[in-house]
Amino acid sequence: MEQRNEDYGPKTPCPSQPCGERKRTSVRDSCRRYGVPRRTLRRYLCDETNVKAKLGCKPTLSAEQEQELYSCIFHLCDVGYPLTSKVLQLNVFRYCSDNGIPNKFVKRKAGR
Repeated sequence: MEQRNEDYGPKTPCPSQPCGERKRTSVRDSCRRYGVPRRTLRRYLCDETNVKAKLGCKPTLSAEQEQELYSCIFHLCDVGYPLTSKVLQLNVFRYCSDNGIPNKFVKRKAGR
C-alpha cells in the first residue's frame, strides 16, 4: 500500500468531507485511499477547535472602547489638532489611565 505524506490541517479539506464532485466516503475508505491513520482522521473530524491560536498578547481595549477612542481622536483631527504617532500614543495612554483600564504601556505612551 502506497503511503502519502499530505497535511490534513484546518485549512486543507479532509478526504472524507465532500468537495466539489467527490462523493462522501467513509472514514475507513478515506484512510485506505490516502494513507492517513484512522485515529488521526477521526480526531480532525471530531475536534471542533481546529482553529489556530492567535499570536501575541490579548488586546488592551475592547471593541466598544476602541470605537469611543476612535471618535475622540477623529474629533481632535476635525478641530485641527495634527495627528502624529506620538499624539496618538499619548492619547491612548491618557484614555486608558482616565478610564482605569489596566495596561502594559511603558514611558507613559502606548505602542512602541
